[in-house]
Amino acid sequence: LEKQRKALQGNVKLLKAVEKVKPDLDAIQPEKTLTGAVKGVTVEQVKELKAAVIRGAAAEQKVRELKVENQQLQQKIPSTKEKLKEAQERQRLENENRQLKVQVEYLEEDLSRARGFSARLQEGIGAVLDFLDRHLPEQFRPLVEKARELLPVPEVQQPEREQERSHTWGGMEL
Repeated sequence: LEKQRKALQGNVKLLKAVEKVKPDLDAIQPEKTLTGAVKGVTVEQVKELKAAVIRGAAAEQKVRELKVENQQLQQKIPSTKEKLKEAQERQRLENENRQLKVQVEYLEEDLSRARGFSARLQEGIGAVLDFLDRHLPEQFRPLVEKARELLPVPEVQQPEREQERSHTWGGMEL
C-alpha cells in the first residue's frame, strides 16, 4: 500500500510537470475575421493546444482511475492490519509452543531420571528389608513387615494407580 501511495504521488508530480509544459496561452492572440476564420494563431499553436487538451483529458482520466484505486486500497487497509495482527499472534504462539515443547522434553527426561532413581532406591530398600528379615531376631520381624507395607506398590501396578487418581498429558501428570 505504501508503494502504491508513493506511485500515486509520482503521478501527481507528473501531472504538475505536464501543466508546466503547456503552451504559452498568453502568446496566442486569436482574432476572428469577418468570414469566421481565426487570425493571429499559427498552425503550430493549434497543434500544441490540441495536444495539451488531449494530455489534459488523459491526465484527468488517470486521476479518476487513481482516486478509485486509492479508495479501494484505503478500504483494504483495516483487513490487512487485522491479517498482520493474526499472523503476529500465530507467530507468537508458535514460538511459545516450541519453547513449551523443549521444556516438556526436559521435564520428561528429568522425570525419567527421577523414576529410575526411585526404582533403584526401592530396590535398595527392598534388599535391606530382605536382609533385615533374614538376620533380625523374630521379635523385630513385625517392624520389617510394617516397613514393607509403607513401601509404594510395585511398578507393575503403579500405572493403573496413576490412571485412577489423575490424568496424563504427553507423559506428564496433570
